[in-house]
Amino acid sequence: LAKYNSNGSLLWVKQLGGSRPDGIQAVVEDPTGLIDVVGVFRSSDADFMGTNLSSSGGTDFFLARLTTEGSLVWLKQGGSPGDQVPYGLAVDPAGNCFISGFFSGSSNANFEGTILTNRAAVQFGSPLRSDRFLAKYNASGVFEWAHTFSSPNDGWRSPVAADSEGNVFVSGFLSGSATFGGTNLQSTAATNILLAKYSGAGDLLWARQFGGQGVGTVPESQGTDIKVDATGNIFLTGFFGSGVAWFDSIALTNAGSRDAFLIKTTPSGSVIWAESASGVMNVYHPPSITLDQENNVFQSCVFDSASFQAGSITFTNSSTNSTGWPSDSSVLKYSGTGSLLWARNLSGTGEDDVDALAADAAGNLYVTGGFNSSALQLDGIILHTAQSFSLLVAKVDTTLSPVLKCTQTPDALRLSWNSLFLGFQLESSDIPSGADTWIPYPTVPTEANLTNTVQVPLLKTHQYFRLAKP
Repeated sequence: LAKYNSNGSLLWVKQLGGSRPDGIQAVVEDPTGLIDVVGVFRSSDADFMGTNLSSSGGTDFFLARLTTEGSLVWLKQGGSPGDQVPYGLAVDPAGNCFISGFFSGSSNANFEGTILTNRAAVQFGSPLRSDRFLAKYNASGVFEWAHTFSSPNDGWRSPVAADSEGNVFVSGFLSGSATFGGTNLQSTAATNILLAKYSGAGDLLWARQFGGQGVGTVPESQGTDIKVDATGNIFLTGFFGSGVAWFDSIALTNAGSRDAFLIKTTPSGSVIWAESASGVMNVYHPPSITLDQENNVFQSCVFDSASFQAGSITFTNSSTNSTGWPSDSSVLKYSGTGSLLWARNLSGTGEDDVDALAADAAGNLYVTGGFNSSALQLDGIILHTAQSFSLLVAKVDTTLSPVLKCTQTPDALRLSWNSLFLGFQLESSDIPSGADTWIPYPTVPTEANLTNTVQVPLLKTHQYFRLAKP
C-alpha cells in the first residue's frame, strides 16, 4: 500500500501480509482523511503493521483503517474454513464501512458470529459454488450486520457505494430468480444487470434489473462499478453482451460483442440517461468510474477488440500480445447530463490495463492499473518496463485553469479559488485588457479547506482580476 502526493512523489509505502499470496482489493479515503483498506489473506502469519492475523483455513478478508500517515487505527478479520473474498468497499459520511463480495468452499460465512448460509452450495450441492454478501462495520470497526443478496452463484464482482444519508447500493449480475425481501426478480437472459438499494440498517429499499433477452455469452451483462453523487443520483457502469440492452425505456444496441454501458438513475433507481461504448470489454479489468465535484463522470474501458468506439471517437488497439490479454485502455469523460466530453487512450504493444479512477477537488484525474508493454503511451508520455508487469499511477489535468469566484461584503470583495491548482497567482488591472496592465496583487492569499482567499477593500470604482501563471 503506497501513498503519493499530488505531484507524484512517494510519501510512504507499507507491506501487508504473510508467507502466502495476500492482496488488497479496494482502498477508500473517508470524509475525515482516514484510509480504509479491504483485502484478502491466506497466511497463518499475516502481519498488518505489528498486528498478526491467521487465516481460518481458506481465504479470509481483512478490513483496516489507517491514519493519513499510514498508522493502523483498527483491524478486522472475517473468515471461515472456505473463502470469504471482498470485492467492493464504500464509506458513508459517518465513517461506516460497507463491504461486498462472495464466499464459497464452505456452507457458510462467519462475520463475528453472524453466519450466512451459502445458498448456492445448498442449491447445487457443491461447496465450489459461491454466494454474495454485503456487510457493515461502524466507524469504530464494530460489526453491525451482514446479508446475502442477488441469486445464488451470481459472479464474484459486486461493486458497492454509499450515499450521504448512509444508504448503500450494490450491483453485479442476476441469473435465474432471486428474492429481495418482497421483490422477486427473474433474469430475462443468461445474466441481467442488478442494482439494489439498502438502508443503513440493512433493510432492502428496492431492487432493479436491466439488460437484454435471450441466451448469450456468460458473463453476458454485469454492473462493475457504482458511484453516488451528493443528491443521491446513481451512476452505474459495466458491460452487456446481448444485442440490445434495455435500461427502462432506453435501448442500447451492442455494436461490439461485449459493449460498455454507463447510466445515471434517480435515487429511486429510475434511469435518467444511458450511454454505451463499443468493443470487447476485458472481464478481468472491467469498466470503472469516478465523479468529480461538478458531477462529471470519468469512465475507464479496457478492450481486447481490434478497435474501441465512444461517440464519434475511435481508437485502434496497438497490442500485439499473443501470450496474454491483447488489451489497450481508454478513459472517457462525460458531463452529468451524459454528453461525451473527451476520450484518451493508453496504448502499447502488450497488455495495458486501467483498474481504478479517482478525481480530486481541482478536477484532476488519477489513473491506476498495470502494463507489460515495453513502451506505454499516454498524452505523449512514454513509460518503459523491463519487468513482466509494472504498476501504473498517472495524474491527468482535466481542466485548463482554476475558476476565480467573487462574493461581495459591505466593505470588501472576497476572491477565492481552489488551492490544488499550483502555480497560479492573482493579478489585477484598472482596465479590462492589455498585456502590460496586469500586475500581481500584493496581498498573500490565505489557505483553508483547499481554498485560497483574498479580501479586496472597495477602494476603486473599477478594478479587474484574473488568475495567471507568471
